[in-house]
Amino acid sequence: MSTNYNIQYEHLFNMAPDAVFLVRASDGKILEANEAAVKLYGYDKENLLEMHNIDLSAEPAKTLEAIQQRLNYISIRLHKKKDGTIFPVEITSNFFQLTDRMKVLTCIIRDITKRVAQEEKLIELSFRDRLTGCYSRHFYEEEVARLIKGRHHPIGVIYVDIDGLSSINNTFGHAAGDKVIRTTAELLKTDFRDEDSISRIGGDEFVILLPETDEKTVIKIVDRIRKSLDKYNKSKPKINLSFSIGHSIAFEGKQLSSAIKLADKSMYKEKKAKKALI
Repeated sequence: MSTNYNIQYEHLFNMAPDAVFLVRASDGKILEANEAAVKLYGYDKENLLEMHNIDLSAEPAKTLEAIQQRLNYISIRLHKKKDGTIFPVEITSNFFQLTDRMKVLTCIIRDITKRVAQEEKLIELSFRDRLTGCYSRHFYEEEVARLIKGRHHPIGVIYVDIDGLSSINNTFGHAAGDKVIRTTAELLKTDFRDEDSISRIGGDEFVILLPETDEKTVIKIVDRIRKSLDKYNKSKPKINLSFSIGHSIAFEGKQLSSAIKLADKSMYKEKKAKKALI
């Protein structure tokens, strides 16, 4: 019965869909590995049994040692394959006393590359406006909080509001209105740094945040945006594009909220002046 039990255990061990290791607790020496482990890491079983668990880790030894102080745990770590590929894994581990003198760590390791990619995609989607590809209001609020706490001043703020979007929607339909929004976004996206952010924070409102940017540079950027708008309208589109712009500068992070309000106020001043001319 004991022999049958051992055969059954070995069969289950090798049939497990996830990688399973038995590791000597004292030094991390791999004592046993199943077929899924061989397939996942790309090593022959003989090679794996000559290795220590730290050889599979893509993280500092101290990190691994700290984790192994816990008797039972589930953790997300980075491992590496024989070909050098680094990938995320979920490790479920448990210590048990194999003999009077040997404590063993059982590790069940699951490749979570697809899961992590899906989670990152969801995060990216939450930070992106679907219509324009600009950052979303959610991202914008997070970025404002980050800049307020950091040392990124002076911070330039450019506030943009599309003129007459409601009228365009009523006259030409929402598809035309969406096209106007997308076109505005494309005009705003030209020639910005990676650290700059363009967020659509409302139906017709965009805010551009420019860390470590002085007022002279912000004025040049606003001028460039106006020239891009003028060039677009000279191309004789079906619907001329118009938007109002306001800008401001925060000289300290804590001034950013006030600078945003000031840029918004400046934008509405321009919009009001346009209406007065109609």
